[in-house]
Amino acid sequence: MSYTAKNLVEGEEITHKARLHWLSFVPAVLIMTLSIVFLMYVSKLTGETGLYARYLAYAFFAFGGAQFLTEYIKHKSYELAVTNKRVFITTGLINIKSMAINLAHVETVEVDQSFWGRLLDFGSIQITATGGAGTKKPIHYVQSPMLFRKSIQTYKDGDPEEENDAPKKSKKTRTKNYE
Repeated sequence: MSYTAKNLVEGEEITHKARLHWLSFVPAVLIMTLSIVFLMYVSKLTGETGLYARYLAYAFFAFGGAQFLTEYIKHKSYELAVTNKRVFITTGLINIKSMAINLAHVETVEVDQSFWGRLLDFGSIQITATGGAGTKKPIHYVQSPMLFRKSIQTYKDGDPEEENDAPKKSKKTRTKNYE
Protein backbone atom coordinates (compact mmCIF):
# COMPACT_ATOMS: atom_id res chain seq x y z
CA MET A 1 0.00 0.00 0.00
CA SER A 2 1.38 3.41 -0.94
CA TYR A 3 2.16 6.18 1.53
CA THR A 4 -0.58 8.34 0.04
CA ALA A 5 -3.19 5.60 0.32
CA LYS A 6 -2.27 5.09 4.00
CA ASN A 7 -2.75 8.80 4.78
CA LEU A 8 -6.10 9.53 3.16
CA VAL A 9 -8.80 11.14 5.27
CA GLU A 10 -12.43 10.10 5.25
CA GLY A 11 -14.09 10.84 1.92
CA GLU A 12 -10.77 11.32 0.13
CA GLU A 13 -9.79 9.21 -2.85
CA ILE A 14 -6.84 9.16 -5.21
CA THR A 15 -7.80 10.57 -8.60
CA HIS A 16 -4.44 10.61 -10.38
CA LYS A 17 -0.95 9.20 -9.81
CA ALA A 18 2.12 10.37 -11.69
CA ARG A 19 5.35 8.49 -12.17
CA LEU A 20 8.83 9.45 -13.21
CA HIS A 21 9.60 8.89 -16.89
CA TRP A 22 11.80 6.02 -18.11
CA LEU A 23 14.05 8.48 -19.94
CA SER A 24 15.93 9.24 -16.73
CA PHE A 25 17.56 5.80 -17.07
CA VAL A 26 19.09 6.64 -20.47
CA PRO A 27 22.37 8.26 -19.25
CA ALA A 28 23.19 5.25 -17.06
CA VAL A 29 22.35 2.75 -19.79
CA LEU A 30 24.40 4.77 -22.29
CA ILE A 31 27.45 4.80 -19.98
CA MET A 32 27.16 1.05 -19.41
CA THR A 33 26.76 0.34 -23.14
CA LEU A 34 29.74 2.48 -24.08
CA SER A 35 31.86 0.81 -21.42
CA ILE A 36 30.98 -2.62 -22.85
CA VAL A 37 31.87 -1.44 -26.37
CA PHE A 38 35.14 -0.02 -25.03
CA LEU A 39 35.84 -3.28 -23.20
CA MET A 40 35.29 -5.27 -26.39
CA TYR A 41 37.73 -2.98 -28.20
CA VAL A 42 40.47 -3.09 -25.54
CA SER A 43 40.16 -6.84 -24.96
CA LYS A 44 42.36 -7.27 -28.02
CA LEU A 45 45.15 -5.25 -26.40
CA THR A 46 47.78 -7.13 -24.49
CA GLY A 47 50.22 -6.19 -21.82
CA GLU A 48 49.98 -3.45 -19.23
CA THR A 49 48.09 -1.04 -21.51
CA GLY A 50 45.34 -3.60 -22.12
CA LEU A 51 45.08 -4.34 -18.41
CA TYR A 52 44.63 -0.66 -17.44
CA ALA A 53 42.19 -0.12 -20.29
CA ARG A 54 40.07 -3.06 -19.08
CA TYR A 55 40.12 -1.67 -15.53
CA LEU A 56 38.97 1.67 -16.93
CA ALA A 57 36.11 -0.04 -18.80
CA TYR A 58 35.12 -1.91 -15.61
CA ALA A 59 35.18 1.36 -13.64
CA PHE A 60 32.92 3.08 -16.17
CA PHE A 61 30.55 0.11 -16.15
CA ALA A 62 30.43 0.20 -12.34
CA PHE A 63 29.77 3.96 -12.45
CA GLY A 64 26.91 3.43 -14.93
CA GLY A 65 25.54 0.61 -12.79
CA ALA A 66 25.61 2.81 -9.68
CA GLN A 67 23.85 5.58 -11.57
CA PHE A 68 21.24 3.09 -12.81
CA LEU A 69 20.67 1.82 -9.27
CA THR A 70 20.30 5.39 -8.00
CA GLU A 71 17.69 6.16 -10.65
CA TYR A 72 15.85 2.93 -9.89
CA ILE A 73 15.64 3.77 -6.20
CA LYS A 74 14.49 7.28 -7.09
CA HIS A 75 11.75 5.84 -9.31
CA LYS A 76 10.56 3.53 -6.57
CA SER A 77 10.67 6.19 -3.86
CA TYR A 78 8.89 9.07 -5.66
CA GLU A 79 5.15 9.23 -5.29
CA LEU A 80 3.12 12.02 -6.89
CA ALA A 81 -0.61 11.80 -6.35
CA VAL A 82 -3.67 13.99 -6.63
CA THR A 83 -6.72 13.27 -4.51
CA ASN A 84 -10.06 15.02 -4.57
CA LYS A 85 -8.81 17.19 -1.66
CA ARG A 86 -4.98 17.35 -1.71
CA VAL A 87 -1.80 16.97 -3.74
CA PHE A 88 0.75 14.54 -2.28
CA ILE A 89 4.46 14.58 -3.07
CA THR A 90 6.39 11.89 -1.23
CA THR A 91 10.06 10.93 -1.55
CA GLY A 92 12.26 8.42 0.23
CA LEU A 93 12.25 4.76 1.16
CA ILE A 94 13.58 4.79 4.72
CA ASN A 95 13.51 8.50 5.57
CA ILE A 96 10.25 9.68 4.06
CA LYS A 97 9.71 13.32 3.18
CA SER A 98 6.08 14.04 2.40
CA MET A 99 4.23 17.17 1.40
CA ALA A 100 0.44 17.39 1.25
CA ILE A 101 -1.03 20.59 -0.18
CA ASN A 102 -4.74 21.30 0.00
CA LEU A 103 -6.11 21.86 -3.48
CA ALA A 104 -7.66 25.15 -2.37
CA HIS A 105 -4.16 26.43 -1.51
CA VAL A 106 -2.54 25.53 -4.83
CA GLU A 107 -1.76 28.73 -6.73
CA THR A 108 0.15 27.47 -9.76
CA VAL A 109 1.41 24.25 -11.23
CA GLU A 110 4.31 25.19 -13.48
CA VAL A 111 5.14 22.72 -16.23
CA ASP A 112 8.39 22.93 -18.19
CA GLN A 113 8.72 20.71 -21.25
CA SER A 114 11.49 20.78 -23.82
CA PHE A 115 11.07 19.72 -27.44
CA TRP A 116 11.99 16.14 -26.53
CA GLY A 117 9.78 16.34 -23.48
CA ARG A 118 6.80 17.19 -25.66
CA LEU A 119 7.59 14.34 -28.05
CA LEU A 120 8.18 11.73 -25.34
CA ASP A 121 5.63 13.15 -22.84
CA PHE A 122 7.80 14.09 -19.88
CA GLY A 123 8.76 17.33 -18.16
CA SER A 124 9.38 19.15 -14.92
CA ILE A 125 6.70 20.37 -12.55
CA GLN A 126 6.82 22.88 -9.74
CA ILE A 127 3.85 23.53 -7.47
CA THR A 128 3.41 26.89 -5.75
CA ALA A 129 0.95 27.19 -2.89
CA THR A 130 -0.30 30.10 -0.82
CA GLY A 131 2.05 31.29 1.87
CA GLY A 132 5.15 30.24 -0.03
CA ALA A 133 4.52 26.54 0.44
CA GLY A 134 4.99 24.05 -2.34
CA THR A 135 7.92 22.43 -4.06
CA LYS A 136 11.11 24.44 -3.64
CA LYS A 137 12.77 22.75 -6.61
CA PRO A 138 11.15 21.41 -9.75
CA ILE A 139 10.56 17.67 -9.97
CA HIS A 140 12.22 16.50 -13.18
CA TYR A 141 11.28 13.66 -15.56
CA VAL A 142 7.62 13.52 -14.55
CA GLN A 143 5.63 11.37 -16.96
CA SER A 144 2.61 13.21 -18.46
CA PRO A 145 3.09 16.49 -16.56
CA MET A 146 0.25 18.23 -18.43
CA LEU A 147 -2.17 15.50 -17.32
CA PHE A 148 -0.92 15.90 -13.73
CA ARG A 149 -1.59 19.66 -13.89
CA LYS A 150 -5.00 19.10 -15.49
CA SER A 151 -6.01 16.67 -12.73
CA ILE A 152 -5.09 19.29 -10.10
CA GLN A 153 -7.05 22.00 -11.92
CA THR A 154 -10.05 19.68 -12.38
CA TYR A 155 -10.42 19.03 -8.67
CA LYS A 156 -9.22 22.42 -7.43
CA ASP A 157 -12.63 24.08 -7.53
CA GLY A 158 -14.53 21.05 -6.26
CA ASP A 159 -15.53 17.55 -7.24
CA PRO A 160 -16.40 17.47 -10.95
CA GLU A 161 -19.05 14.78 -10.36
CA GLU A 162 -20.87 17.07 -7.94
CA GLU A 163 -20.74 19.88 -10.48
CA ASN A 164 -22.30 17.65 -13.16
CA ASP A 165 -25.11 16.48 -10.85
CA ALA A 166 -25.97 19.92 -9.52
CA PRO A 167 -28.20 22.21 -11.57
CA LYS A 168 -26.17 24.85 -13.29
CA LYS A 169 -26.65 28.38 -12.07
CA SER A 170 -26.70 30.99 -14.72
CA LYS A 171 -24.31 33.82 -14.13
CA LYS A 172 -25.71 37.23 -14.84
CA THR A 173 -23.11 39.57 -16.13
CA ARG A 174 -23.52 43.25 -15.82
CA THR A 175 -22.31 45.34 -18.69
CA LYS A 176 -22.12 49.08 -18.78
CA ASN A 177 -23.67 50.92 -21.61
CA TYR A 178 -21.18 53.50 -22.88
CA GLU A 179 -23.42 55.33 -25.33
